[in-house]
Amino acid sequence: MSFIAALLLGSAAPAAAAYPDAAIMATVHGVVASLNVDKPNVVGGWFAPRSVVIDDFAPYSWSGLNAAVRWWTALDTANAKAGLANLRITARPVTQFDVSADIAYVVVPLDLSFTLKSKPQRQSGLWALTLHRSGGRWAIVSASWALESSTV
Repeated sequence: MSFIAALLLGSAAPAAAAYPDAAIMATVHGVVASLNVDKPNVVGGWFAPRSVVIDDFAPYSWSGLNAAVRWWTALDTANAKAGLANLRITARPVTQFDVSADIAYVVVPLDLSFTLKSKPQRQSGLWALTLHRSGGRWAIVSASWALESSTV
């Protein structure tokens, strides 16, 4: 039951596990590590073949076959054009989680550090992910980034 549905019905949402299990977290930590390797195909390996990615730079949304690879390639291009280099991403503890059978929702706060035109910068934001389990493996089906704070 969604939060809104719970409000409308006047009841609490069903209890879910308090924190993602090791298999889900392996995907979360794996994709963050692959972002730091900066190879689009490695990043794409953590996503379902058809997925959706939303980010804060044009065209803002990538969907369909190899969406994650196309998104990360576009991000690399945008970063280079802006003079952004040395991107490092660190995940903080999950702040929101729910799972229903083979589908999960995870919110991961991320800290980004990088140089912008040779000046050190920081950003923090939330990465909302949906994952699907197939064949014992969790793959990201959708990912959406929202900026919380920035020194840029």
